[in-house]
Amino acid sequence: MINKKGVIKLDTKIWDVREYNEDLQQYPKINEIKDIVLNGGLIGLPTETVYGLAANATDEEAVAKIYEAKGRPSDNPLIVHIHSKGQLKDFTYTLDPRVEKLMQAFWPGPIRLYCR
Repeated sequence: MINKKGVIKLDTKIWDVREYNEDLQQYPKINEIKDIVLNGGLIGLPTETVYGLAANATDEEAVAKIYEAKGRPSDNPLIVHIHSKGQLKDFTYTLDPRVEKLMQAFWPGPIRLYCR
């Protein structure tokens, strides 16, 4: 939230989910995290290479908050992380069969796909 001076006010919470890596549904505060994301909030999370700012990629207002928080130009697209092929339907029109083969071969695991 932006105050009168133009400063973004953030609430900081830290959730250590490392011991629940295999079953995040068992993490006691998973619903709190889920509610933040589903209600248009932003969360910070570590990846293999950077700390990222995350939101619900299907929520235009939440995505706009990321651009605003980062001072990122709107013509510089964001990365979308998904966990299954089924989630691609929200972000691309067609899926090349070669991409499907790559997904089958390398998921679960880190793989980068560029889709239009």
